[in-house]
Amino acid sequence: MSDTPIRDFIETLIDENTHRLFMPGHKGSMDGIFSEISKYDITEIQGADYLYKPVGIIRESEKNAEQLFGAGATCFSVNGSSQSIFAMIKTAVRKKIAINRNCHISAINTVGLLGIDTVFINNEINEKTKLAEPITPEQVEKTLKNNKDIDGVFVTSVDYFGQVADIKGISEVCEKYNVKLLTDNAHGVSLAFLEKSIHPIHCGADFCCDSLHKTENSLTGTALLHMKDQKYYNDVKKNMEMFGSTSPSYILMLSIEDCIARLRTGGNVQLIKEFINKNENILRTFEKNGFDVLKNNFSLRIVISGEKLGYNGDELAKVFRENNIEPEYVSENYIVLLPSLNTDDETYENMKKTLSSIEKKDKKTENEIFENHYIPVKKMTISHALKEESETVPIDNTSGRVIAETVSKCPPGIAVIVPGEIINENIIKSLKNTGNLMVKVVK
Repeated sequence: MSDTPIRDFIETLIDENTHRLFMPGHKGSMDGIFSEISKYDITEIQGADYLYKPVGIIRESEKNAEQLFGAGATCFSVNGSSQSIFAMIKTAVRKKIAINRNCHISAINTVGLLGIDTVFINNEINEKTKLAEPITPEQVEKTLKNNKDIDGVFVTSVDYFGQVADIKGISEVCEKYNVKLLTDNAHGVSLAFLEKSIHPIHCGADFCCDSLHKTENSLTGTALLHMKDQKYYNDVKKNMEMFGSTSPSYILMLSIEDCIARLRTGGNVQLIKEFINKNENILRTFEKNGFDVLKNNFSLRIVISGEKLGYNGDELAKVFRENNIEPEYVSENYIVLLPSLNTDDETYENMKKTLSSIEKKDKKTENEIFENHYIPVKKMTISHALKEESETVPIDNTSGRVIAETVSKCPPGIAVIVPGEIINENIIKSLKNTGNLMVKVVK
């Protein structure tokens, strides 16, 4: 079986100089930077297969991913992990779902669109780091004991700050209560290649999505949806089709296939080990220079705070940008730097150089804003609030009103408040901090 069946088919098409009397209109001959890639941009012609009902080259390519990850079945997504999240929730959940509060906005949108009742599991705040910690097996069990009608648990792990939940422990709780465990592992595909894998699909999760573009060598918008049991494959495909274009991008499918082919060549464990060592070296340098470093994230990303040096997140990011380094994410207290296996030594050296330009300032008053807050009071279901008549008003005039939209700081796309919840003064302060000065509320 070929490692690149999709690419093989398209290259044969190119070599045979096939007359393209099919979409797209550029016919494989765009100019400039698209001159080469446009040759590979085709549609669902004979032999090219169809992403949502694959029986040929696409299914063959997906099976390569299944073998790499040891999944019961794996689907390609060319609409990112967001499409995968929709598909797994639609497939696995019928009545009610439990979701960690700091989930991605796509999970909120999904349950709202599907009309699924939702119970949020609030993440505990770490007093030292001011970050929301991953939810625990104990929290999941307490939630399931108190809500007998839950048929699915949705957990985000890895989170945006690189923190990893105990998926194995949570999966054992879910199995005990006979509910499906769905995991948003968009930032954690590399967990499969640690010396001891802690990838969710290896830790008992029933469904798991990986974004390939976030940390691996793939184009933006490419992802995988794994399932433990192959019997769900056809249903997942139908549900992905509901939420995706009927003209899925072959360029993105090629990118997924190429990424999987590279990973299948082996040596991934050693490469990730060397990558982690590089990151740990730079993290030690940050610590020596007075920065707080977020630990227990397997050093797959660099998360630092300059609070002890007198800098908040924005101020620290400004220094990095002045040195031609653009962070992945900037919060009130932290900046997140996201290197990958493609990050060159020059970039690491520039990070070290940047440290020498950061001078200690007088320490400011401790930032009162935590990276995640408590769950507001729920007035109605998400689905109900989305269907109600609404109006857009200034945020200062919303105290006591019911929000009619999901409001988040993007990135990372974590909701400050979700439809159906009541706005209070703390929420108003948080929303202003995210730059949301006008919001939609239920009339």
